[in-house]
Amino acid sequence: MKYSLIFVLFFALFVNPVQSFALSCAELPPFEQSFNNNDAVIKGKVLKVITQKEKKFLSVEVERSFKEVNSKNIVIQEDVTWGTSIEGSTYLFFLNKNDKGWENQLCSPTVLYTDELLTISPLMNEDVPLTNEKVEDVKLINAVEKDKDESDKNYYLVTVGLLMMLVGVILMKKKKKEK
Repeated sequence: MKYSLIFVLFFALFVNPVQSFALSCAELPPFEQSFNNNDAVIKGKVLKVITQKEKKFLSVEVERSFKEVNSKNIVIQEDVTWGTSIEGSTYLFFLNKNDKGWENQLCSPTVLYTDELLTISPLMNEDVPLTNEKVEDVKLINAVEKDKDESDKNYYLVTVGLLMMLVGVILMKKKKKEK
């Protein structure tokens, strides 16, 4: 029992916990509020999905932009546990900008696209002109690799911590046998 408690304490010291938050979006807000509260709103087709540990990176071809986005191709980040985007499907994305680019957040009202969505609001009648600038898959892969490098550091720390803990347990057993 004593060793189990020591093991749990050592493990807790070296594991880098992920923050968790309660959801405040049990009910989605009205469309106009969602439109105004997000940095960008686009109709886009998911061309490629790359899953990397906690994140999914989507290569998206923008068919129409209703707010902010002006590139024909963008990369969107999603969390792997709640992101539901499927390769080849077209969505009405509600996006926010973060330090790494566009993100489809948990409480985003992103939905599978249908033509009926255009009749929801007069805000959907104005398009942002799109440029021919394209994000190559190389940029998508580089974004994934950069994120992978950051997460690999955490796994390294956990591994070192577990090894130290194992050595400690072995030394404690040896000391107990000597008594």
